[in-house]
Amino acid sequence: MIFQENHPDIAGSYSNIALVFHDQKDYKKALQYRQKALTMKIMIYGEKHPDTADSYAGLALVYHDLGEYKSALDSCEKALGTYNACYGNTHSKTLQCMNLYNFLLEKYARLMSHKSFEG
Repeated sequence: MIFQENHPDIAGSYSNIALVFHDQKDYKKALQYRQKALTMKIMIYGEKHPDTADSYAGLALVYHDLGEYKSALDSCEKALGTYNACYGNTHSKTLQCMNLYNFLLEKYARLMSHKSFEG
């Protein structure tokens, strides 16, 4: 079977490729594929869909590993808003994303605190 250019399975394949690069610690390539998957999912599902939220959450993890904590927080916040809207605030995906957000927020705050002492 041949899929059209904007098929959910192609977006899923991009996410899977991103996972492989992430596991190999090639975060720049992982970022490229996460962004491709996200762009495609937005075109297919729109911004407020759980599959799109999954892509934002995955993107947050890559940004974290790149040390880009502000971008990680922004992506995670988008995922969290969508999970909360789709599932409510007690669903496991919402709670898991909330934990990730708090973790990223703490890391970002430490980084900003450290930078304020330097400069």
